[in-house]
Amino acid sequence: MPGPSQPAPDEEHIDGGEEPYSPTRDPTVLVLLVIVFGSVLAMVVGLGGPAVVGGNDSGPVFPIPEWFDGDGDDAAAVELRVDANRSTVRPGDAVAFTVSTADGSAVDNATVRVAGRVHAVTNGTTAVRFDAGGEYVATASGAMGGDVDVVGAETTITVERYVTNLSLAANATGVTAGDAVRFTVTDGSDPIDATVVVGGTQHTADGGTAVVTFERAGEFEADARKGQTPTRRYRSDALDVDVQRRQVALSVALNDSDPVAHEPFRVRVTRADSGDPAGATVAFAGETYDTGHDGVVNITVDAVGEFELRATLAETPAIAFVPAERTVGVDRRHVALSIAANRTGVPKGEAIRFTLTRADTGAGVNGTLTADGDTYRTDLNGTATVTFDDPGRLFVRGGRADTATETFERASVIVSVRGANYSLSAFDAPDEATRGERVTVSVNVTNDGNEPGSEWLEYRFDGDRRDREYVALDPGESRPVAFEATIPNDTEPGTYRHAVVAADGTVAGTLAVTAANGTTTNGTASDGTAAIARYRHRSGSEDSRTVSAGDETSKESDTPRKTGRNPANALSVIW
Repeated sequence: MPGPSQPAPDEEHIDGGEEPYSPTRDPTVLVLLVIVFGSVLAMVVGLGGPAVVGGNDSGPVFPIPEWFDGDGDDAAAVELRVDANRSTVRPGDAVAFTVSTADGSAVDNATVRVAGRVHAVTNGTTAVRFDAGGEYVATASGAMGGDVDVVGAETTITVERYVTNLSLAANATGVTAGDAVRFTVTDGSDPIDATVVVGGTQHTADGGTAVVTFERAGEFEADARKGQTPTRRYRSDALDVDVQRRQVALSVALNDSDPVAHEPFRVRVTRADSGDPAGATVAFAGETYDTGHDGVVNITVDAVGEFELRATLAETPAIAFVPAERTVGVDRRHVALSIAANRTGVPKGEAIRFTLTRADTGAGVNGTLTADGDTYRTDLNGTATVTFDDPGRLFVRGGRADTATETFERASVIVSVRGANYSLSAFDAPDEATRGERVTVSVNVTNDGNEPGSEWLEYRFDGDRRDREYVALDPGESRPVAFEATIPNDTEPGTYRHAVVAADGTVAGTLAVTAANGTTTNGTASDGTAAIARYRHRSGSEDSRTVSAGDETSKESDTPRKTGRNPANALSVIW
């Protein structure tokens, strides 16, 4: 639309403001004052005339002018009309008002009041310039001489502001939460100061530019707005901005690179972008755990193997978190065992009570003990009692079989067994003898114990003691001991066991007994029945022996047993 037109040289203008009102300048007020003054004057003049008496002689009545009598005619009234050369204009345009009576006669003594300003009418017309947009009411009023009432008139003028279309542009309409967008507002060609409204928040675009940071994801409408001026109004412009959540990866760290079953290990979840702790959810081995604000949680697993660990965090209005995943191997827990003894030193032949426990909890362990080559089972409380027959320092070891989740480390304790221990060796005896013959048998005796000792050693033939010797030895001392015995005359020919017996051991051999004249050089018995058997000494040497034909041999035991028919006490030969 074209710009404002130029007003006539004698016109007044309306700029939307209002001067202070003065009644002395208002023609309407002046006309009313004249009427009131004239009425008062007529009343005063009427008081000087003759009194009028009422019909009931009740008293005098003040004379009243005839024009106050109700029977008189009403004063004449004149209606004004106000016309404008146009009812819709632009700011800066002038409007010509014409004030006339109903018959079209121009009224000179009149005014036109617009927006609080009074404009005098000359030759029935006046011009008013409107500098600001809006709706205006123009009121015409005036005064006429005599008894004439003047009725004012009014008309409405619309001042339409000029319109400017705003244009809004952005350097990006698809961004990530946390990014800033630069908006530019123009009037179609040039930048213009305005306001950009995004998400209900106003941002001032000084010089036509506003920078807005989007802190959360979503679809946003950006509106460019500008308040109207007295002469101009602005149409807003809008555009959409798509804001996506920012992708932030999570990171997990373990305080133990080799976690074990039944023992807690700490998992810490952090943001990969900043390293800040993340209050995440951790899934591991079928269980779910929540970290605290410090991003830390302790996890305990009662199983062994490879497990997937996954940390997740719910998205925020601005961030979508990428889960962290890793494989964690859980090994068997190593459990140390402890073994305690009610005493660690005992005389030979006495017992010690042992208790096998877990070092971590002190609970008893149902396991095994090994001592001097023998195995003993502990009870549910972890206890077992062992009797020690051999002097010396002995290791007692305790253990337990591994479970699915635990490996047990063996424990040991050293016990000292005190006492003498006689060992026999170098058994020397004849291979054969006749009935009634006196034989000599010797052995080497050693005290293998850790204390001095003394005891009786016995020589036994066919289980019967035939001789004995008292032997006293210091620890580590060794000497030979000889025994003499006569083979009973009533001994039946055959092979018999004879031995030297100590408290801690026995050394034995076999002796072939023959009749005085019944054995030949080839080993044949007097009754013609004989056999040759191999016998192994404890020293390891072997030799041949003649046994009766009715004897049996057994390989099931190293202890000879009586099995023959004749003689009744003949012994079998054992390899």
